Amino acid sequence: MLNNIESEEEQRIRFQVELEFVQCLANPNYLNYLAQRDFFKNPAFINYLKYLLYWKRQEYAKYLKFPQCLYILELLQTEEFRTAMMRVPNSKFLEDQMLLQWQFYIRKRDSVRLPSRCETCKYLALELEARFSETGQSPETTFNGRGGTKKYRDSELRFIETMENLCDRLLEYNLHKEHKNSLRFARGQSETMKTLHGLVNRGVQVELGLPYELWDSPSVEITRMKQDCETILENNEEAIERWYYAKQKEPLRHYLCENRSFLHIILHTVVINFRMLSQVIRQMRRLDAYSKPVEDFRIRTAFGGTVTLISSVVIGILFFNELMTYLSTEIVEELLVDTTVGDARLKINFDIVFPAMACSFLSVDAMDASGQFQNDVTENVWKEPIHWSENNVGTTTPTVQQSKARNCGSCYGAETSEIQCCNSCDDVMEAYKRKGWALNSMDSVEQCRDREWVQKLHHSLNQGCHVYGWLEVSKVTGNFHIAPGSSVKDVHVHVHNLHQLGPSAFNTSHTIKHFSFGQSFPGKKFPLDGETVIANKGGVMVHYFVKIVPTVYVDLKQNRLLTHQFSVTKSKLDIDVNSPDGLPGFFVSYEFSPLMVQLNEKEKPFTHFLTDICVIVGGVFTVASLIDSFLYHSSRKLAEKIRQGKFN
Repeated sequence: MLNNIESEEEQRIRFQVELEFVQCLANPNYLNYLAQRDFFKNPAFINYLKYLLYWKRQEYAKYLKFPQCLYILELLQTEEFRTAMMRVPNSKFLEDQMLLQWQFYIRKRDSVRLPSRCETCKYLALELEARFSETGQSPETTFNGRGGTKKYRDSELRFIETMENLCDRLLEYNLHKEHKNSLRFARGQSETMKTLHGLVNRGVQVELGLPYELWDSPSVEITRMKQDCETILENNEEAIERWYYAKQKEPLRHYLCENRSFLHIILHTVVINFRMLSQVIRQMRRLDAYSKPVEDFRIRTAFGGTVTLISSVVIGILFFNELMTYLSTEIVEELLVDTTVGDARLKINFDIVFPAMACSFLSVDAMDASGQFQNDVTENVWKEPIHWSENNVGTTTPTVQQSKARNCGSCYGAETSEIQCCNSCDDVMEAYKRKGWALNSMDSVEQCRDREWVQKLHHSLNQGCHVYGWLEVSKVTGNFHIAPGSSVKDVHVHVHNLHQLGPSAFNTSHTIKHFSFGQSFPGKKFPLDGETVIANKGGVMVHYFVKIVPTVYVDLKQNRLLTHQFSVTKSKLDIDVNSPDGLPGFFVSYEFSPLMVQLNEKEKPFTHFLTDICVIVGGVFTVASLIDSFLYHSSRKLAEKIRQGKFN
């Protein structure tokens, strides 16, 4: 056992030998050499290859300079790969693939830009013109084979000699990375390589990752340009020949690279693609899962035609409905917390008709919880009188002199021992006050008809008012109303002076044409629009309690519109002269919800539309075919039984 223990020197030598052998596996020609000498058929050698798999471990793989050898070592574990390496074409293919990886993948990873066809064509034209210029100065002549002579510069021999090995001249170019675009290709060494060669000549050791003798060998870019040059010459030889014999006055670069634009290459590619497409179509026929029966074997029935017609109509109707759904916009709702700024202003829009109350009595007012008052608003508010009858215009009322001409005026049932006569409106009011009665209708008292508001009330009989407009209020809880009387602010209290006219003198019947908060948006609902309230008597307070919900509307272009929606409840209250609170009129008390609704416009995806159409067409035709098949086979069996006399 002690004789099998290797010394450190032997282990070092074995490590070097195995390292060199494993890296040699990266050479496809060496693999072909081993295969042709039957090394891959030797079981001991195969076991040795399996033993060498330890080089895949990290502590050993770091010493490898050609890591692709590990992949080949893994492939050598299979019998199929070892057999394939016996053939020279296979090893050549593997070598080409490794070269392509080095040329394209590694260089591309390092941001190497290969020459374009335009760059290659440019330098091909330059070299060809330079070559023609060199050979055009020869005085020699040549015989054309028919006994005549022809100048060498116009001969076919000159053309052939010029074209021969023309692309090899491009190998004299080098890549100059200090220049940009197509100027990066030029003859001579680049400034970088000159500097590196100068350092080497001065004894400086420079490591570029390749031997010094390969520094000036053609780069991948130059090699690729030579290959593209040969392709261009092969595909454009006739065009260059036409230029040589007939169009040398035109620059070759313009004629070959700009005008032709490699049209023949494109046509050649189209022809190849067309042939490939024909082959693909022939192969696709084998995949046809919907083989068609011969027309002569189809059975057509009248009932089948009826089912087809009905199913087509159903498909048309469903398709139209689905199309309308696709073209329409879907509104998606989201519920959020209202984070808008509290000092924002709220716009109240209103359009209301009061058919039994004149405009001269109405006042538009607003107030809120912050203590802000807007009394008798006239800005952006319009009042249009409505005349229901012309007979009331110019109606006269008794004058004060007529009232005073009476010897003893009536107190309208409020006479006392102290007050027997009431010759003025104040006397009537005093008599009613002592009795503890309420004077509900001053316009029925003859002594009071000379007062301003009583006269206004008489002159406004059969008159109404159309009130419309808008006003802005703070975004806090508040009240908006349209009520009769003169609105005043008295010690932080908002009151209406009815000028001693009782509440019953004012009929608050109304029709709401429009009422909203904020701007409108598509699909917005207005709960109060069209609301009509008929008061059969005067002194009715109509109160609307509104809950406002802030709303954000986002359209398809992501434009945001901040507005408000609302819900409402209504109550009616009869007001008389003895009521401590209340006022006849149109009242709206509003408060804000802490939540916000966001409405987003969404379009139905086109893929969903196509899916729904496929479902409609496929589903209807499937059901129709089942119905048709069931009825067809049932009718055939029934007819067969009738024919055989088995049907009773």
